[in-house]
Amino acid sequence: MQPLHGNAVITGVSCPSTSACFAADSRGAVLSSTPPAGWRRAFTDPSGGLVAISCGSAATCVALDHSGQAFTLSNGIWSSPAMVDTGTGTFTGLSCPTATFCMAADSSGAAFASTPAGWQQFTVDTSGGGLTGVSCANSSFCVAVDNGGAVYTFNGTSWSGLSAIDVGHSFTAVSCATATFCVAVDNSGNAAVLNHGTWTVGPIGSTMVTVSCPVRGFCVATNGAGGSAVYRSAKWSPVSVVDGSIPIETLSCATATFCVATDHRGNVLYYRPT
Repeated sequence: MQPLHGNAVITGVSCPSTSACFAADSRGAVLSSTPPAGWRRAFTDPSGGLVAISCGSAATCVALDHSGQAFTLSNGIWSSPAMVDTGTGTFTGLSCPTATFCMAADSSGAAFASTPAGWQQFTVDTSGGGLTGVSCANSSFCVAVDNGGAVYTFNGTSWSGLSAIDVGHSFTAVSCATATFCVAVDNSGNAAVLNHGTWTVGPIGSTMVTVSCPVRGFCVATNGAGGSAVYRSAKWSPVSVVDGSIPIETLSCATATFCVATDHRGNVLYYRPT
């Protein structure tokens, strides 16, 4: 992907497999790639301003825009816009663990689950804060995080009340590999790890803005200064500078040996350890 011109930035990336990746940008474009091939424009939101994308399979994706609309890729065709969020919030997260289920979160504390009958709204955060991210391991387990250090859990039917695990900090991202393993990162250089029902908060060495955990026990996180860290064997690696000082703002790992990230200039970084 060539660096973007003007004010457009990549706002989301999703790689459901090592051979399929999709990205969305702030001008409404969806780009697709079959790594290691290049990127091409696959779709454009006429109202512009895509804020998130998540793909449950190589043939099924959902993209969200700043107007509260959702677009769905199915059988090679992008749908017309469907209005999802008619409230006062804006989308802050999207997770599609399968081809038939997605969960979105917004800044007003609401969550939206895709169902065969359409999108179902839930009131999740009633504390007055806003949700900052959501991740689902499957259609029966999701975790949402907020700007006050709390987490919320979805059991397939309803959301739990808040669990304050990182009080005084704002979570920036969350990723769940399974229903027993999730990682959330905050704005103060900490990571909260869910392991078999228990959250543990500890320092990560940098303030991370993204995290992606494709399998239990393994995650990659990136920061706003071109750095990344890897979680394995229950500990974080030292932060490595991989992109100068450019913020790395989106990240998706399909496996423990394949991740794709994009930076603020529209460049793509690939993680392929040898």
